[in-house]
Amino acid sequence: MDIDFKQWQYFQSLEDDFIRTLRFVELDSSNLETHSIEFSKLLLLIGAEFESVSKELIKTVDPEMKVGDIAEIKGGILTNFKKICKNEVRISNYKMTIFPFENWDNGGQLDWWNSYNNLKHNRLKNFENANLGMTLNAIGGLLIVLVYLYRYRNEFKHLMTNNDFMATDGMGQNYVVLSNKDIADKIDNN
Repeated sequence: MDIDFKQWQYFQSLEDDFIRTLRFVELDSSNLETHSIEFSKLLLLIGAEFESVSKELIKTVDPEMKVGDIAEIKGGILTNFKKICKNEVRISNYKMTIFPFENWDNGGQLDWWNSYNNLKHNRLKNFENANLGMTLNAIGGLLIVLVYLYRYRNEFKHLMTNNDFMATDGMGQNYVVLSNKDIADKIDNN
């Protein structure tokens, strides 16, 4: 079986770019509203990749499911992976934890997705949406759906990380480990 790691490699490239921004804007709660052209570029790239990976994840689990806009992505993910709203991403060295999908738990929308979408449709008007906090949550959301995708395809144990900046369940330092308790919700029968 050939394993395609292009999506993972693209994530690592985005993560590296995000980490580089932290040389200029400290990852601290007081800076989460700081916006920049670099965050704009990253949020647009991460949002597009999240949409693509999410659609692939849903189609991998249920090839018959219709997936188009974010409402259908939300429906497909929550139908198949109910516990995703509780997934956390830990940011090492900053003692910070984020929950990129927590708003879906109570029927809400993802703030970072709305920021991405607003920015995509009108960069000048919505430039302030391109901030550290939204970009951090977007890349955390992308990490989670990638982990679900690779777990579901039984390819997760082959992933290697560039660094130990971000981690979610099942990820170890410098490499990703797979254990039965960490298998995605669909495999655990929700």
